[in-house]
Amino acid sequence: MVEKETRAVIKVEKPLKLRIEKRSKELDMSMKDFIANSCLYVLRSGIDPSKVEKQEGLDKEMAKMRSQIFGFMKKQEIDFVKPMAQAMQEVRIRINEIENTQKAIQLLAFKNKIMQEIQLSASYKLSNNDEDFIKNLSHKMQIIFDEEIEKFTNEMR
Repeated sequence: MVEKETRAVIKVEKPLKLRIEKRSKELDMSMKDFIANSCLYVLRSGIDPSKVEKQEGLDKEMAKMRSQIFGFMKKQEIDFVKPMAQAMQEVRIRINEIENTQKAIQLLAFKNKIMQEIQLSASYKLSNNDEDFIKNLSHKMQIIFDEEIEKFTNEMR
């Protein structure tokens, strides 16, 4: 035996009925479905329908709070985050300058070492009158030094 669908008639004032009809059409629902879904929504959410005006005030308050939060975040970014990022960039630049200076110092130390070796060899060979050896050694050292300078300049780029 199939149970009959039980229905109840709810009487509302004409202006409210017109609003319900309009809204249900906007949502592409029948009035019956609109009212049923509205009732289920109120039951599930626990919202007191007699205090809807208070809910609207809460929405405005939430919007204001959201604006304050975003304003605070923007202020923090301007006052702290951007200056900190700029300071970190300056530190990175300074570290790179220090590293480049250290590389230059190492290159100069290498050059000095080569020059000392040339001087030692030259003084030894001069005593033996071997000028060709000195010129050859000097030329080789210049080639090595030029290669090191090229490496250094490539690293600096």
